[in-house]
Amino acid sequence: MKYLVDNSVWQRISNTAVFEAVTALTMTGSIVVITPQMLEYGHSARNPRDYDALMQRLNAFELLVPDAECHALAMRIQSALWHNGKVRGAGAFDILIAAIALRHGAAVAHLDKNFQTIASIMPELRQLWIGPRGTLD
Repeated sequence: MKYLVDNSVWQRISNTAVFEAVTALTMTGSIVVITPQMLEYGHSARNPRDYDALMQRLNAFELLVPDAECHALAMRIQSALWHNGKVRGAGAFDILIAAIALRHGAAVAHLDKNFQTIASIMPELRQLWIGPRGTLD
């Protein structure tokens, strides 16, 4: 199994429970990254040295590359959100992250209700909340 670990998790990786949950994922599969998720994570850096450390961490993982099918899936997800009254339930990057995960058969590991919203209209999206809700803030 491939796990695309969302930034909602990476931002909390210093939390022992989150770290242990991500470590457990590596026992049953592999961690993968994608450009939109890397850009989001890089945007959170505090300075150039912090940015370099964040990117070094992510560059250790397999990169999934989007293609035309990812585009079609992203548009299908956004359309389904509109047609189910949930368009504001997920932003553009989360939609793209979900589309790339779907295309490559990866599960999204997250602490972000947006992926649950997407999965409610796209049940084929494998997603998992990485810890008990409300305990990792």
